[in-house]
Amino acid sequence: MKIGIVIKHCCWSLSSNFLLEMLPYFTKKHDIHIFAGKWDKTNIKRVHFHKVPVFFSNFFLQEIFFSIASTIIMKNQNFDVTLAQPTRYLSPDISLMQFCYKGWGEYKKKMGLKLTFAERLSPTIEKYNLKKAKKIIATSEGIKREAMKFYQIPEDKITVIPNGVNPDKFLFTKREKIRLREKFGFSKDDKILLFVGRNLKRKGLEYVLKALPLVKEKNMKLIICGGDDEYHRKIVRKLNQENRVIFAGDVKNVPEYCAISNIFVFPTFYEGFSFATLEAAASGLPVIATVANGTEDLIENGKNGFLLKTRSSEAIANKINLLLENDNLRIKMGKNARNTILEKYSFDKIAKQILKVIEEVGAA
Repeated sequence: MKIGIVIKHCCWSLSSNFLLEMLPYFTKKHDIHIFAGKWDKTNIKRVHFHKVPVFFSNFFLQEIFFSIASTIIMKNQNFDVTLAQPTRYLSPDISLMQFCYKGWGEYKKKMGLKLTFAERLSPTIEKYNLKKAKKIIATSEGIKREAMKFYQIPEDKITVIPNGVNPDKFLFTKREKIRLREKFGFSKDDKILLFVGRNLKRKGLEYVLKALPLVKEKNMKLIICGGDDEYHRKIVRKLNQENRVIFAGDVKNVPEYCAISNIFVFPTFYEGFSFATLEAAASGLPVIATVANGTEDLIENGKNGFLLKTRSSEAIANKINLLLENDNLRIKMGKNARNTILEKYSFDKIAKQILKVIEEVGAA
């Protein structure tokens, strides 16, 4: 089959790396055409990249222009199947729903927060494309519920297929982990917490920072990969935690940071299905997270991590202390986390599920 896939950015350093990981599975049988604003080069045969211009600095205008431009460019290509995120292309055959703008907007309103211009209007495009799509792939049970609740999408139109991860990229030997700690300037006695995310407020970093004074371990360090802003640095200074917190910035070597860490902390407000939690679990880290789309699917409370029902710095600190004081429990939960990935979330399993939906829609 000739398959057209629309994605704004197709890069290894972004969440779209899941697509690059799955392309080898798709191209065993089919020709794949990627329509993107930018992409990282790949030598995979039967993959063809097509440039879609990206203009405007305003996010919403970018989305509107990109969806119109990609639709025009693809118009006469005669694809057997098209797949796209809900706001990136008009009327795809398959809509890949990794986020729900309406769901996020409703959550913000409940919290008394103002919606941006893009957040107010994006649900209109999202709804149109979800209604037009022949099939919807939702990346979590929570996203499926939101599509049904906010857009009245029939349940039988939605297939839940989670985001995936390449577990091989997150497998390091003990010797390699020791060398990486030396490389980043940490000792073998340091107990390292890891937080990964660009949108620091939405992902709840403030609650992690306010938990730090309650963490008993003197050699504890918190590494923050992704975002960095003065708001959160001010909190660190106010709490006198400068010697325990490292803002690593927007890094490309997340697997290495996972490899040197002991615990992953992620008290997010809203997600579709966080890639960061999957990567942490693949690294063998116990995950402390709040109940959200995706985390409730991934984490079995007390087995491969802790699922917090309330976003509380005290609750976060209690779980951190429990894991840092009990090496056997922490190691056991980390092993369980990696086994969960191997059993349910590795790219080979996820790619087969997505390919099945693509082939079914293409044959219909």
